Amino acid sequence: MDRRNPIVFVLPTLQMGGAERSTVVLANALAASRVQPVAVVCFSSGGPLTGQLLDTVPVFTLGRRHAYSSITGLRTFVRSRSEATFVGIGGSASIALLISARVLHRSSGCVVVKVNTPPARPKARRLQEGIPSTLLTILYRFADAFWVPSESLAEQVQSRRFAQGKPIIRVSNPVSMHDVHPVRSSREDRDPLDRLRIVAVGRLVPVKDYATLIHALAVLLARGHAARLRIIGDGPERRDLVNLVESLGLAGAVDFEGERPDPWIDVEQSEILVVSSLAEGFGLVVVEAMARGLQVVSTDCGGPRDILRSGALGQLVPPGDPEALASGILAAHAHPIDAQDLAAAAREYSPDAVARAFLDSLCTPAD
Repeated sequence: MDRRNPIVFVLPTLQMGGAERSTVVLANALAASRVQPVAVVCFSSGGPLTGQLLDTVPVFTLGRRHAYSSITGLRTFVRSRSEATFVGIGGSASIALLISARVLHRSSGCVVVKVNTPPARPKARRLQEGIPSTLLTILYRFADAFWVPSESLAEQVQSRRFAQGKPIIRVSNPVSMHDVHPVRSSREDRDPLDRLRIVAVGRLVPVKDYATLIHALAVLLARGHAARLRIIGDGPERRDLVNLVESLGLAGAVDFEGERPDPWIDVEQSEILVVSSLAEGFGLVVVEAMARGLQVVSTDCGGPRDILRSGALGQLVPPGDPEALASGILAAHAHPIDAQDLAAAAREYSPDAVARAFLDSLCTPAD
């Protein structure tokens, strides 16, 4: 890879999702290193993360909302920067990029696909934005390399036919350590009433399975434990989740706090981060919580297993099991892991370290 040519990240938006946040952090770290130019291309303009990019990271918008409608503009952009290394972030952005840079135009640079979640099998009916999984499988064969943020996800990608013979870039997502609150003492920072102070951070979408977390809270309260749950994030499932909370009589124990630029600004209100997802390619909030001294309870859903070192740094429980999740929360509360150890492990995901690993791992330009 010619270090004079830019690295261009392609993604749908700069909204507050985990993939978007980690892309902004990596782009800034790469730009700060001054090793190689960096740029970002988005389908649509705006988004709260736009203002978090350094001035040295230009943002180009295509003025479209979806992958299909963005292809024409993206193809024009690719042709104007044919030598660049393009990195598609997620399914829809990667599909638009592969059509633009490999099907409609053969750029001489490298095209990398970042896989954030386990790729759908051909029997899956539809992916996001109504894109057939068979089309995704076909197009992925045009990628030069695949970037995966966890070992568990790497194993799944490597087993697929479209990845045979292709480089697998095993580089974790970077996590910003800027403005991290001082690490607290896990054993001394206790609620005087011994209440369980639980927080969940992420979009309110089906894969996050907040319903199981809410049912786990009901289990804890039924067992006689004082507990409160804060849910930071927004999404299409909010109304259904609010209705579930009300139907279970938990309205006084759950706070829906919506989306915010910094979910950790009042971290002192929480003790335990809970991830109830059915699948996670990485688990950005897990590292962010560890850096701040929070205990972590997560379903064994992919990326969090790697971050938590198979349970050495937090509780791992089966997905979709409210009883097991409740028991994991109690275990984290009763036997907290030292906050200094959690913070030290989180520093392995610092932006500078990830940026160096990413640059070292990039493929050479396609022939």
